[in-house]
Amino acid sequence: MPTVKLVVTSAAPDLLKNNQIKSGDKMAVFMTSGGGMVKSYRGDYLITSCVNSDKPSELMDMPVTYIIKGELFVPTLHSESEKTVIQGTSRDVMMEIASKLGLGFYFCDPDNTDDF
Repeated sequence: MPTVKLVVTSAAPDLLKNNQIKSGDKMAVFMTSGGGMVKSYRGDYLITSCVNSDKPSELMDMPVTYIIKGELFVPTLHSESEKTVIQGTSRDVMMEIASKLGLGFYFCDPDNTDDF
């Protein structure tokens, strides 16, 4: 499962008060090379934890560091109702699971695997 760890340092008190980050919130991640050689990536991540350094006095305008961790958001990944049995090669099974979860699947080997 893809995960993300984001470290943010800010002197603004907004993230401590009005827009406090908490577990269960989502964050969108977008990356691109800008040159078109590498395909861009966009993913929604479910925040699993957010910790911050000691709260400074608001009068001192000292920066606060936030460490935010999350995992790729897949709506039905942990659902008990989505259990199923799939037969086939490991490649076929991974492709079927990705399809059921609404994820893309990339397999660079043109030949299928020889397991079952």
